[in-house]
Amino acid sequence: MKSRLVIFAIVSSIATACSEQPSPPAPVDPLLGTWKSNCIEGQLRTFTAPVRFGITEHSEMTFENEKVVEVSRVTSSSCEGNDVEITASGTYKKEGFSNPNVLPIDVRFDSYKVKPVTEFGVKVMNPGKWCGIDDWTLGVERDVTNQIGKENCFPASTHFTVHAVEGESLYFGERENATSSSKRPQDLKKDLTYTRLPNKS
Repeated sequence: MKSRLVIFAIVSSIATACSEQPSPPAPVDPLLGTWKSNCIEGQLRTFTAPVRFGITEHSEMTFENEKVVEVSRVTSSSCEGNDVEITASGTYKKEGFSNPNVLPIDVRFDSYKVKPVTEFGVKVMNPGKWCGIDDWTLGVERDVTNQIGKENCFPASTHFTVHAVEGESLYFGERENATSSSKRPQDLKKDLTYTRLPNKS
């Protein structure tokens, strides 16, 4: 009888210990965080590149809780300059797996704000009357999201592409022509590299 009680006590202790073990942490999406694109003089390297403000353009992208923000820095020539900043905000959705470590992703931007950060940037913006604005001011951000009755605004856009996180690097597929799921690319463009930035917190 005693041996049975001992065995029961041991089994109960093991069961209790197992039930008290913490659950394994949920996997963390490697896409989350802020990423900075590489810059090549004379190339437009961002999702908002089709607006064609300048000659050289690169960006930082932040992905968090299905929200995405891209801050593009547009310059007249070198990667060191910064004449105009474009902040595009929206959402993203990842779908099932395709190639190993290559995931489809839909990135949609539905809000755009523009800020000239140099006097040259002001001179670039005013003649274009972007979204009807011809009184751009240095350092002042303006909303250029598509508006009824105004021309040269930024329409909402969705990019159906693919992406992959490899260590501290992020890659996307073709974006400019990826205007529908049927046009989604399958391959990555490895010449455009985003590098993970340290967490600001």
